[in-house]
Amino acid sequence: MFANCTNLIRIQNKNFELPPANNFYRMFYNCESLENIDLSWLDTSTLTQGSHGNYYSTNGIIDMFNGCKSLKTLDVSHFVLSSSINSLSGFISNCESLENVYLPDFSTTSITSANGLFNGCKSLKSMDNVKGFPLNWSKFTNFTNMFA
Repeated sequence: MFANCTNLIRIQNKNFELPPANNFYRMFYNCESLENIDLSWLDTSTLTQGSHGNYYSTNGIIDMFNGCKSLKTLDVSHFVLSSSINSLSGFISNCESLENVYLPDFSTTSITSANGLFNGCKSLKSMDNVKGFPLNWSKFTNFTNMFA
């Protein structure tokens, strides 16, 4: 939807009306100038799949914010994720300026992969600033490059 909008600085419009979606794959991918984003308008309750075609075989919110280099705070704590979501791969990777992350309650999900979740988040200095942790690590099978 906003992928590769490299000059986009902020999204604040709470009047967005999107039809129910099941795919947020790379929704804000490579929005490298994005500094501020208000996602209170985004309904994630119908989300079941984070990729298209056969590119990834798992469901998830894959690469949703990957490459948002100027984003300092990301609050997705209101996201409602169904039990079919099982991947956080690249969800916030390469967010170089990200200092604070507010994640949703993942206890109702089936997340098994956090591949590259925080990859390239150079400004995230402490997991204390990541609200929503700890995750239920017992279900995870893939941690590849999670903090690389």
